[in-house]
Amino acid sequence: MKKLTILTLFFSLLVFAATAGFGEEVMKTANADLNGDGIPDKISFTLNRAMGGFALFVNETSVIGKFKDADINGFFVVDVKRYDPYKEIAVISYGEGYDYEYLLFRYDGSTIKEMGGFSGLPSYSGNGIVMVNIWMGFWSMKEKYLLDDSSGRLNHVSQELYYVGIEATVKESFPVYKTRGEKNVVAETLPTSKILIIACDPSPKCEDGGDFFCDWYLVKTNTGLIGWVRLKTLSDKLESLPWAG
Repeated sequence: MKKLTILTLFFSLLVFAATAGFGEEVMKTANADLNGDGIPDKISFTLNRAMGGFALFVNETSVIGKFKDADINGFFVVDVKRYDPYKEIAVISYGEGYDYEYLLFRYDGSTIKEMGGFSGLPSYSGNGIVMVNIWMGFWSMKEKYLLDDSSGRLNHVSQELYYVGIEATVKESFPVYKTRGEKNVVAETLPTSKILIIACDPSPKCEDGGDFFCDWYLVKTNTGLIGWVRLKTLSDKLESLPWAG
């Protein structure tokens, strides 16, 4: 498990370096044309520990921002949509494990506006879409954020289910249910058989307010039957899942 964790962390850092901000290091100061007027803007960043946040400066303009928790490290200059005149400032906070948090800001020449934020590892393709990878223990969930040109906001495009696509081996037999309710059993898995974990519904909340073990997963058995299983069952009854984190 320790070796797997190190390898996964190394891979995550490679992805982060390639996608987070043009392969650059996190910055505290920079010069970049943020609003397409051909004049470099002076960007700087300072921590505001008294308020538990940070101050972002562009030329003579400033804005105060705050993350829920974790350390605030600096910013990248990114380009969410290469066909508009703007480049954006992505302020980053490194949390525990793979818990990166971002707040994005846009400067229009006179004011700095917060565009929204997200957690995970982002990829900026320049088409107005930001794809974010969120580590879920043994797989990576993909979230989509779409730039609204009129408001300048990044809006989350939610999905009912998230694709997983991982095969695993059954260690102990468990039931697969027709619906997300643990009532009607579709199939009983057999030890040493294979199942395909197709998708995840991360919306359920544990009654005790705990972790994500209440999430529902859509699986296909080795006999071709499809149904639902909670993550707690998968964690206890499967082997060969690539757990890390």
